[in-house]
Amino acid sequence: MTVLETIKKCSNFFNIACEVKQINFMAWKEIPRKIRGVYIITSGSDVDSEIIYVGKGNIRTRQDMHYQKSIGKEMSGLVYPEAWKYLLENYTISNSLWYVYYIELKFETELSAMEGALIHFLKPWVNDEVWKDRNK
Repeated sequence: MTVLETIKKCSNFFNIACEVKQINFMAWKEIPRKIRGVYIITSGSDVDSEIIYVGKGNIRTRQDMHYQKSIGKEMSGLVYPEAWKYLLENYTISNSLWYVYYIELKFETELSAMEGALIHFLKPWVNDEVWKDRNK
């Protein structure tokens, strides 16, 4: 199932109307500052891309943090979970090929429901929940 098919499945289940937008990861500064919602970072723009991360919150702010992590930049207050450390230590990161799918949502319940369902179905590489399940 593709990212878009998974988003549609989850939004239909939760009865959440949403418009999916896609942008190259390196263009994250083009995302409007005030948008809150759910986002998916993928290793490319095609259907065979790996799912890197699924998250929620202020999308532009979160992409800034993920960009810093993707280049291994040390910053005060920036936490590197085990999965991010593993990714950086064991793979060549080509974040210029990454894409972000994002959905603006207004209610916290929508953000939480969609994030949890997308993590469950997409099994992203560096989300703590999936990392812990893979490494039990």
